[in-house]
This record gives sequence, structure tokens and C-alpha cells, in this order.
Amino acid sequence: ASGKSQIAAAKQTIDTKQKELDQAKKTYQNGLKELSQGKKQYEQGKAAYDSQYAEAQAKIQAGEEGLVTYRAELDKGWAGYQTLLNTIEALKAQAEGGSGQDPDQENPNQDQELLQKIQVMELQAQETKKTLDAKEQDYQTQKAGLDAAKQKLASGKAELDQAKAKLDASEAKLTSAAASIESGQKQLDAGKAELKAQEQTLQNGETEI
Repeated sequence: ASGKSQIAAAKQTIDTKQKELDQAKKTYQNGLKELSQGKKQYEQGKAAYDSQYAEAQAKIQAGEEGLVTYRAELDKGWAGYQTLLNTIEALKAQAEGGSGQDPDQENPNQDQELLQKIQVMELQAQETKKTLDAKEQDYQTQKAGLDAAKQKLASGKAELDQAKAKLDASEAKLTSAAASIESGQKQLDAGKAELKAQEQTLQNGETEI
């Protein structure tokens, strides 16, 4: 009886383990489905990114080239503004120097013309600076937009890389799970075969008696 009860207990253990293994198989199958879905989503996301990438990259490149030209124009503008300021300073010095001449040689009309010229140029300088400041602000806005587009492209790539890494990790986990299930099933099958042999031996023994 003790042999029988031992076999019965071993059978129960094997049944419990088989149930656990069957549950693990179900989990594994669900994992495979999820992985397949994840891969499909990733491929869709990658295809969308790839199709947009070329266009976005072309826009960024065109934007960068445009900014280089814009910057050169602005620098030229500021250089012109500086030249204007230098000219005004020179004319002012001339006007002040002129008033220090011998009174007999002074030409009041000439001085008046010079002062008027300086006034006109100063107004011109103010307008130039206002225009350049506005353009400078516009340049910064365009640059910020371009930086944001670059960042969006980079973060899109980073998200895809992250998703791919997660999928790879899941796949490795599932591969390992499959190996564990296979080896577990082999062990259980061996255990079952051994029990069957023991049962047979026990039955033969009883028949002999």
C-alpha cells in the first residue's frame, strides 16, 4: 500500500506541475501574440517615421541654408549700420571743428547744411537699427523653429529605438521561457514514464502474489 500511496502522491505532484507548465505555455502564447502585435506597431511607426524623415530632413536642410543666407544679410546690415554711425561721428567732429575756425572764414550756410545732413543721417540710423532689430528677432524665431524640428526628428528616432529595445528584450525573455517550458515538459514526461514503469512493476508484483 505504501508503494501505491507513494505513486499516487508522485502522480499528484506531476499533475500539479503539468498544470503549472500548461499555464506557463498559455502565458508564453499570449506573450508571442503581444510581441507580434508590438512588432507590427513598431514597423508601422518606423515606416511612418522613415517616410516623413526624408521630407523633414530636406526642410531642415533648406531652413539651415536659408538661415545662413539670412545671417549673412543681417551681418552685412549691421556692418552698414556701423559705417553709418562712423560717418555721423566724423561729420559731427567736422561740424565742431568747423565752428572753431577763424570767424571770417566761417560759412554759416555750410554749417547749417552739415547739421541738417547729420540730422537726416541720425534718423536713417534709427530706422536702420529698428529694421535690423526686428529682423534679428525674426531670425531667432526661425532658428528656434528649426531647432524644434531637429529635436522632434531626434526624439522620434529615440522613441523608435526605445520601442525596438523593448521588443528585443521581450523576444529574448520569450525565447528563454520557451527553452524552460521545453525542458520542464521533458522532465515531466520522463517523470511520467518512470511512474508508469513503477506502476507496472507494482502490478506485476501483485499479480505474482
